[in-house]
Amino acid sequence: MDNKLKWTMILNGAIFSFIIAITSPTVHLYFVQRVDPQVYVAAGIIGTTLAAMLSSLMSKENIRKKIRKIFSVVLLFDSIGFTFVSLYDITNISFRFIGLAVLSSISMTIWCAIMMDALNHKIKDVELTNFQTTENAFKLWANVIGGGVAMVAVGSLRLEQAIWMQCIANSIFAFIDWKAYNKLKA
Repeated sequence: MDNKLKWTMILNGAIFSFIIAITSPTVHLYFVQRVDPQVYVAAGIIGTTLAAMLSSLMSKENIRKKIRKIFSVVLLFDSIGFTFVSLYDITNISFRFIGLAVLSSISMTIWCAIMMDALNHKIKDVELTNFQTTENAFKLWANVIGGGVAMVAVGSLRLEQAIWMQCIANSIFAFIDWKAYNKLKA
């Protein structure tokens, strides 16, 4: 894998983590304070169940092979779905929790498995471990820095701004991952 692609993927994940770290306190505090406890638990159960079922399916190469053919659709579905669920009706807390649980479990399970496959075909052994640990470190440091910014800026970010920032960051992240995926499989 060339250096430009490697750093594009690393920085893409780091920037996404940074934006989520800045915006999550505003978004989480608003919605968690308003969600019914049963809906909160149900969303967790639904999301975990769907992720477990999909992970079981994604462990089979023949399933991943079929999904690879529609991977761009999965990323587009994730971007549009996340934006729709996030912005559709801010007052419908149950819809948001259940919708994001379903969407996240489906798209992230598929997204991660297909990107892992693409990486595994391009880089191997120690080089793969080096890439993954570097990528993870950059995401974690971006999260720490974003959390620090969020602490300083508490109360200055409106809910709608935070949600829009998350939607835009998610769409950019998906687009750059799609471009990276196409370069990895080439």
